[in-house]
Amino acid sequence: MVQPIFIPHYISPPGDTIADRLDELEWTVKQLAITMWMTEEHVEQLISGISGIDAVTAYRLSLAIGSTQEFWLRRESQYRKLLASNPV
Repeated sequence: MVQPIFIPHYISPPGDTIADRLDELEWTVKQLAITMWMTEEHVEQLISGISGIDAVTAYRLSLAIGSTQEFWLRRESQYRKLLASNPV
């Protein structure tokens, strides 16, 4: 049986997922920044979608808030593809 593919009608940056995990963990941006060895500004840029997620950031996210490095890289790739195909 073929599973239907969900195609959202909105563009959600990976930062939405990061923000959701922070809420679940009851962490602040500062706590995540410290855990990931990043500045708070950089984490804020990740959450807002200004900064992209590269392999190192994906690895650090996987260690800090869960999921896998591949998940974070895939989430970033999907977001950038949607942005490219739906210019604002």
